[in-house]
Amino acid sequence: MIDSREVLQGFSGKIVPHKPTFLYKLGLSITAFAMILLPVLYLVMIIGISALLVWHASNFDDIWRECSKDGHVGKDFFWAYIAPLIAGFGILIFMVKPLFAPKQKETNLRSVSRQEEPALFNLIDKLCDLTGAPIPDKVQIDMQVNAYASLVNGPFSLKKKKLSLTIGLPLLAGMNLQMLAGVIAHELGHFSQGTAMRLTYIINSVNFWFARVVYVRDRLDRGLESLSKVGVGQIVAMILLLRFMIFLGRRVLWLLMMVGKIISCFMMRQMEYDADLYEVKIAGSNCFSETSLTLNQLNASFNRSMGELQYTWGQKLLCDDFMGLLLVNQNNMPDNIKHDISKRVMEEKAGYFHTHPSTRDRVAKALAANEPGIFHDNRPASDILVNAKALFENMTRDFYQAMLGDNYRTEYLVKCEDYLKESTLDSNDVKAFQSFYQGMMGMGNILKVDWSHFESINQLSILQAKLAEIRSGIEQILESAGQARDTYYQLVDDKYQYSNILALVEAGFTYKCKEYGKFKAKSKVPTIKINEITEKQNSCLQILQKVSDLFADRIALAVRFAEISGNQDHISIADNIKKHLAVIDALSNNLSQIDNNWLNTGQTLSLLQNIDNSSSKKKLNSTISMKMEEIIKELRAVHCNLKDISFPFEHSTENISVGCYLIDIEALKQNSNLACEVSENLMNNYRNLYFRLLGRLAIDVMKLEAEIG
Repeated sequence: MIDSREVLQGFSGKIVPHKPTFLYKLGLSITAFAMILLPVLYLVMIIGISALLVWHASNFDDIWRECSKDGHVGKDFFWAYIAPLIAGFGILIFMVKPLFAPKQKETNLRSVSRQEEPALFNLIDKLCDLTGAPIPDKVQIDMQVNAYASLVNGPFSLKKKKLSLTIGLPLLAGMNLQMLAGVIAHELGHFSQGTAMRLTYIINSVNFWFARVVYVRDRLDRGLESLSKVGVGQIVAMILLLRFMIFLGRRVLWLLMMVGKIISCFMMRQMEYDADLYEVKIAGSNCFSETSLTLNQLNASFNRSMGELQYTWGQKLLCDDFMGLLLVNQNNMPDNIKHDISKRVMEEKAGYFHTHPSTRDRVAKALAANEPGIFHDNRPASDILVNAKALFENMTRDFYQAMLGDNYRTEYLVKCEDYLKESTLDSNDVKAFQSFYQGMMGMGNILKVDWSHFESINQLSILQAKLAEIRSGIEQILESAGQARDTYYQLVDDKYQYSNILALVEAGFTYKCKEYGKFKAKSKVPTIKINEITEKQNSCLQILQKVSDLFADRIALAVRFAEISGNQDHISIADNIKKHLAVIDALSNNLSQIDNNWLNTGQTLSLLQNIDNSSSKKKLNSTISMKMEEIIKELRAVHCNLKDISFPFEHSTENISVGCYLIDIEALKQNSNLACEVSENLMNNYRNLYFRLLGRLAIDVMKLEAEIG
C-alpha cells in the first residue's frame, strides 16, 4: 500500500489549465440551445395531440348524426369516434409517461470515503488542483472498464458544481498509477470550466433522455403486445391500431433523437479532445497512447473473464476475486491477440454519430502535443488502495448478486487460484496450445494417434529426421488448412441458424432476416441448405484432418522417443500424454451426439422464444415437449458413456468423472425443464475441457521434442 503522502511524490511542477476558446464556447452554447429546442418541440407535439383529442371528443353529436344515416351506428361510430379517442388517449399516455418515468437505478456502485482510501483521495485532490476542477463530493467505484464524472444531483447541482467521480475497478486493478492519474485528469477536465460543464450536462441529458424514450420498453408496452395476441375482433384491431400509432410516434421521436445526435456529436468529439489535453499534460503523450491500448486490452480481458464465468456457472463455480481472474487473462493475453487489438483500434474511424473520436485520431493528437507529463509513477494503481484484495472480493460479491439475483449463493465462490485450476488454461497451456497447433485444432477435426507409425524406430537420428519431415508437412499445409478452418466455422454458424429456421418453419412460422432471407411455413429450403452445408463441412474436414494427423504423428513420435530413451522422467511425461489422449478419444467418440444435442437445443430455444406468436400453442407445446425429451435422452446417453472416466485435472469435487463434469445430471433429475440450460452448459464445458487437454498435450510433447533436438 502507498502512503497517502507518498502518492504525491510522482508529481513535478504544474500545468497550464486549458482555456476553451470563444468559438468553442459559442459552439457549445448553440448546440445546447438547439438541444433544448428538441424537448420543447416534443412538448409542443403533446399539446397538439391533446388539442386534437379534445376537439375530436367535442364533436360527439356531429359524428353520431353522420353515422346514423346508413343505419349501422354501432360499427361506424366505433371506428369514427371511439377508436380514434382511445388511440389518441393511448398515444398521449405513451408520450407523457417518459416525462415522469423514474431514473434507472445504478447498480454495482460502492462509495468510498476519504477515511477509507486516503491515498486515492489525495491523488484526486491534487489532480483537481492542477486541472481547476471542483473536488468531487462523492467518489464511487464500479465494475466497468471506464471512469466518468457526473453531477451528484443532476440539474440541481449545476449552480453549486457538486461533482461525483466514478472509477472502474478494472482500471485500479489493471493500470499503473500514471495511467490512472491520466484517466482521472481526463474526466475532471470535462468539469474544469464552469460554462462548459453546464452546457455539456444539458447536451448529454437531452441525448440520454431521447435514447431512453425511443428504446426503453416497460410494462405498458409489453401489456399492449400481449393484448394484441389474445383478443378478438374489433378490440384486437383497435389495439393493433394503437400500437401502430405509438410506433409512428416513436419514429418521430427517433427522428428528433437523430437530429440531436447530428447537432451534438461533433461538439461532443471536440469536448473529448479538450479533456484529452488534461490527460496528456498530466501523464504525458506516450502514456496516453499506452493507456488507450491498455483500456482495449482490459475490455478484452473483461469479456474473456465473463465468458469463463458463464462456462463454470453450469458447475455452480464462481471466482471469488473477479479482478484476479481479469488480471490473469490480461497478463496471459497472447501476443497475437494484443497485436489484433492494437491493429483494430488503430484502424477504426469515428462516424458522424459517434460521441467520441476514434482512438487513432486521439492518439495522433496526443503524440503531436509531445507532452512529457508532470506525473510519473509506474507502480500498480491497486497499490493506492488500503486493502485492494478485500475491495476486489467485496465488489465481486456485489457484482454476482446484481447479475444473478436470488440464484447467487456464497457457497458457489471458489478461491481464485483454485478456480483457475478448474476453469481455464494457465499461461503455459495457452502459449503451448498456440505454438504447437498454430490455430489449426478445433472441435471438428479429430486427433487420432496411430502408434504403429513409429513403433519400429529405435534410433534417435531417425526420429529427428521424421520430426523435421512432419514439421515441414505442417508448414506446407497451413495456408490451405487455415482457409478450410475459417470456412468450416462459418458453416457451423450457418448450420446452427438454418437448423433453427427449420424448426420454426416446420412449426408453421414464417421466418425472415436480411442475412438468410425469407422462408415460408413448411418450406423445404432449410433442409436443402443444411444438407449442402454438411457436404461443404465434410470437404473442409478432409483438409483439416490432414493437419490433425500430422499433429497426431508428432505426439506418437514424442512418446516413442520417451520409450527408447529409457529416462524415467520422459516415460512419466509419455504416460501423461497417453492418459490425456484417452480422455480426448472418449470425448471425440461422443462429439457427434453432443453436436446433435446442441442443434436440438437451439431449435427448442427458438420455438420457446416464439411460443407467444403461435396460432396453435397446444401443438407447438407438444413439439417442444418432444424435443425436450430428445435432449434429455441425449444428455443421459453422453453422461452414461463418460461417467466412468476420471476427470483428468484437479477439481473441487473429489473423484468427479468427465460425465459429471460435463452434465449436471442431478439437476436434470430434479427438474427436466432445465434440459436446455444443462445442454448449453454441456457444450461450454466440453469445449473448455477439450482445449485444456490439447494445451496440456502440447506442453508435454514440446518438452520431449526439446530433448529430441
